[in-house]
Amino acid sequence: MELSVVIARLHKHGQKATYGAVGGVTGRLARGVMQGQPKLPRNSWVVAKKTGLPTGYSAAETDTRLQPNSPAIESAEQLRAWLIAHP
Repeated sequence: MELSVVIARLHKHGQKATYGAVGGVTGRLARGVMQGQPKLPRNSWVVAKKTGLPTGYSAAETDTRLQPNSPAIESAEQLRAWLIAHP
């Protein structure tokens, strides 16, 4: 699945997913999944598993709906199922 589609759905529904989950769905390595993507609020839904926040984003670059303690989808399998249920 295209990275832009995954990001658009996460943003639309206000759902966090880890770099690993997004990488697994898009066929990219977790470490470089957001490489080349601008630090914009819509992209801030892809987060680090450990912190629940996007790496290297300032408060101004992070969506105001994003909460550090809210659960994130952590596996590619969970994210695939979520994407099917949330068009």
